[in-house]
Amino acid sequence: MKRSELSQGGTIAARSFGVLVSVGVLEVLVGLISGSVALVAEGIHSFADATVSFVVWLGLRFTRRAPDGKFHFGYYRAETFSSIVVALIMSAFGFLILYESYLTFLFPRKLIFVESALITSFLATMVALYLAFYKIEAARKLDSLALKTDAFSSIKDVLTSIIAFAGIALSRYFGILQNDAIAGIIIAIFIFSVIRRHKGSLPRINGRLHLPRNCFSN
Repeated sequence: MKRSELSQGGTIAARSFGVLVSVGVLEVLVGLISGSVALVAEGIHSFADATVSFVVWLGLRFTRRAPDGKFHFGYYRAETFSSIVVALIMSAFGFLILYESYLTFLFPRKLIFVESALITSFLATMVALYLAFYKIEAARKLDSLALKTDAFSSIKDVLTSIIAFAGIALSRYFGILQNDAIAGIIIAIFIFSVIRRHKGSLPRINGRLHLPRNCFSN
């Protein structure tokens, strides 16, 4: 990837980070006020996706660095390394969401300000959908592994936002309070799915070079 393309990819990741943090703050605040664990979980998930964008930005930034005494072939494996870090961070967020949702399932509570929670969830869905298309197109043009990872997170964010919306609506209008907690558990499962997606990045992090056996012989 050319340096200009790396710079463009870093800008996209930085913008995504800012948008996702803003959406996450809104979701968590409205979720706490309304008592919706699904919306809080989706807010945490937005923070996790923001972390993805931040790590992608770091990876692209390091990739632009020229070779030096420590890394003779440059920093082009940093982008792959960032994808692995994403999987580890997302798994930690997943355990947190799963734990909170489990407690709410055992001790359900009635939601308040439901309309505000539903509107927030709907807006988050629209924002995630826009980011998904935006980053998919950018990843295709720049052929960036890290941006493809980021785009996949946005696609997943669309699905989890819809799940949160459904959990809130079913809990409020059908009277089954556990639906909100079930939505939170499903969101956690979506986060854990990221780990399997990044398994393929592990061999590439070594930056293997298939040199001839007599390469270093006299």
